[in-house]
Amino acid sequence: MGLKEKIPAAEQLLVTDVDTELGPRQIRFYWGDLSTLIKKDSVIIISTTCFRPNITGMAWRKILEKFPEIEKSEPDFKEVIISSPDSSLWPMGEEDHLTCVKYSNDKNCRFPPAILVSPEYQDIDVRRLFVVRSLPKGKAGGADLSLIEKYQSMVNTCFPAIKAVEAQEQMHSAKPEAYEHVVLSALSGRQGYDAMGSTENLGLIFAELLNSAESWLRASPWWRCIDIVCWDRGKNKEDILIELRNSIGLEKGIREKPESLNYLQQEVVKALKDLKRICVRTNTFKGKDADSLLDEIERLDKVLSRDDLFIKEVGSAAGTLTEALVKWLARDIFGKGVALKSTFEKNIELLGESKENKPKVSKWVISFLQTLRVLRNCSAHAADEDGKHSMILPNTLAEEDLTVLFANLKRVLRLLLERIQQKNPS
Repeated sequence: MGLKEKIPAAEQLLVTDVDTELGPRQIRFYWGDLSTLIKKDSVIIISTTCFRPNITGMAWRKILEKFPEIEKSEPDFKEVIISSPDSSLWPMGEEDHLTCVKYSNDKNCRFPPAILVSPEYQDIDVRRLFVVRSLPKGKAGGADLSLIEKYQSMVNTCFPAIKAVEAQEQMHSAKPEAYEHVVLSALSGRQGYDAMGSTENLGLIFAELLNSAESWLRASPWWRCIDIVCWDRGKNKEDILIELRNSIGLEKGIREKPESLNYLQQEVVKALKDLKRICVRTNTFKGKDADSLLDEIERLDKVLSRDDLFIKEVGSAAGTLTEALVKWLARDIFGKGVALKSTFEKNIELLGESKENKPKVSKWVISFLQTLRVLRNCSAHAADEDGKHSMILPNTLAEEDLTVLFANLKRVLRLLLERIQQKNPS
């Protein structure tokens, strides 16, 4: 595999939400090593080019460093969707088609462009690995697609490929499970779409990745989140962050915080750090819901550690943490076999229901949880019309709303802390 590349562990740049039929879902942008985000049951999408006999690329090499067993399965990767001039899913321009014909018999190349899928892994912490095998960007001219149109086509084709494999798995399973965690590389390094030295081009790539991820989550709301990972040793992380925020349209960050807001933020950060420390050392704090909750605690801690606070970002991360907290509390109070509801709101209501020999969460804490849910929904997008063409007043969250959010969050985190300590007195 050659020399190991020194790439930092993936660092979260920002979080944004998208509304779905099953509630808000997260899109998270990261900078660094894609392999550090992979967890049990993760579905991963990376890219390679046709001008190599085997899968290659930085993301592939980092995955092999973490899971060397995957390299042995490379001959078993199968084509899911193939690009061609006649394809309705991944159309190919005339110039690219001529390139494919020219090199189709070259043993050092692998044609046609296609999306490949790995075998289903049982013994390692990867559910499925998808590889987009495509041509480099080539030229954009004549009747061919523009560069950004080619990039859009390539990214958009990933979704039907993943859903086809997911559906096949569900059909052959006694207990069908939808995918939940998708890790997506930017799919632009080896292909050269972001190598033109233009920040405008990077902005288009970020916007396309965000638009695609939003569409995927709306079409498949069972997916919990999509992590989009970027890395280029030749680019500055801060410049990338600025371009990313500009392309997504985040509001100006809050730097000069009033004393009350600053105090509450520090209190929330302290509670998060206490929870991380206690959860990690607690033997009974295990399982899928516990892992998810710990992940969300870590993410909100990182968001609050930055100099600038962005209301959308804080609201999104705090809301996702609250949703994970609600699910963990429900299973902890009522038992692992409890039937969770289909929405965040109904799961909060579940915590307030009376069940024989089981405690229920107080009405006032239920109201705090509902407040956090509403603030999350409103941080995902500006409050818009209610269907009767009447405007909402105010139509966006403001600095004062963060004070409300932090106060509510501080209280529910304390409830969580007390519950864990109650079960683990030592």
